[in-house]
Amino acid sequence: MGMIDMFHKYTGKDDTIDKPGEKRGKDYLSNIFEQKDKNGDKKIDFSEFLSLLADIAVDYHKQSQGGELCSGGDQ
Repeated sequence: MGMIDMFHKYTGKDDTIDKPGEKRGKDYLSNIFEQKDKNGDKKIDFSEFLSLLADIAVDYHKQSQGGELCSGGDQ
């Protein structure tokens, strides 16, 4: 329920999260957002949101083990 509440905290009327700004390049969240926006609408639906959270969790777990972030860029 916490993930659902967090998702709805940032959604609009269309139940999606708009892409934050137009940052490109090495911006971690921008890069991972673009990777998960499968239909290219610059919005994240709930399914894409769950996939995005999983990738972030895996990235930070790898980083905690001494690896680099897989999604590119800085935190």
